[in-house]
Parts: sequence; C-alpha cells; structure tokens
Amino acid sequence: MLAATSTDDRQVLGYVHAEVYLETYGPALFNILALAVSTTVQHRGVGRALMTALAQQARLYHVAGIRLNSGIERQGAHQFYQQIGYTATKLQKRFFLDLEFDQSPTE
Repeated sequence: MLAATSTDDRQVLGYVHAEVYLETYGPALFNILALAVSTTVQHRGVGRALMTALAQQARLYHVAGIRLNSGIERQGAHQFYQQIGYTATKLQKRFFLDLEFDQSPTE
C-alpha cells in the first residue's frame, strides 16, 4: 500500500493498494485492489503519482507489470488508465502496464 500525503499537515490525499498476482503461465504482476484520491485534490496528478510510484516498486521487486480490473461502467477510470499509458485487453476490459527492468543477474 502506498499513500500520498500533503507536505504541510501530512494528511492522506490518496492511496493505492496492490498485491502480487501470480499467474500460472505468466510473470508475476501487481494487481490493483484499490486506488483512491480525495475529491479535494482530484485532477492534480495525485493518482498519476501513486501509479508511477507503484511502477517504481514493481521494477524494484522485478514484477513484470501492473494489472487493473475495471468494470465497464467505470468510464472515468478507463480514461484515466489510458491517459497514463495502460493498455486494455478486450477480455473484461482489463488494463495492463508492462514494465521493463534490467534482468541481468545480480551478484
């Protein structure tokens, strides 16, 4: 879970809650369970910053991507995901962000 807080009074402005999603025949992904941003700071980049921070964590832990399930009725969420670079599959409108990271062996 990652949270965005205000710099002055440390109030939570938004959060993203994710878990590792293990696929049988594919790489591990982060599965988004919740993404929320306070209405007082919406449309100011908080959601984008949270998703960027999650992508950084995915690279750190060598998770291959981020997976978002989104219901077809969530048009605003769909537009947001597409705007920040996620691609949608036709199967239940699932969004994915494929991450690249250095896969060279570590010592």
